[in-house]
Amino acid sequence: MSRAKGILAAGTFTGLILITMLALGFGGSQAQSFAAAPAAQTAEVVSSTTSASGSSNDETLRAWQEYSAQLEQTVQILQQRDLAYRQQLEASNQTIVQLQNQINSGRNRSSFAAQGEREGFEFGDFDD
Repeated sequence: MSRAKGILAAGTFTGLILITMLALGFGGSQAQSFAAAPAAQTAEVVSSTTSASGSSNDETLRAWQEYSAQLEQTVQILQQRDLAYRQQLEASNQTIVQLQNQINSGRNRSSFAAQGEREGFEFGDFDD
């Protein structure tokens, strides 16, 4: 019986290793395909300007200038969004500070009023 258990354990262990290798193998290929996507887009820009007979330097330069202009436009849009985000974040922070100040001042008033009532009550005993 122990020999059968050993064979079963070895088969199970081998199956787990194969499943793990397959899972990691497919995961690695997906990561490589995602990493290759920007390079493929750049290659498309360059290949779109090339013809079967060859490309001139002017066409290639024009394609890179268009690509650069698109990148600059994207950067400008991202900077505008970042500025808007920072402004909204600052406004939110100011609102939080104001609300905290209101809460704290309300607590201070109520604690001073309660403290004054206690002091008045304590000193009232000595008026006799």
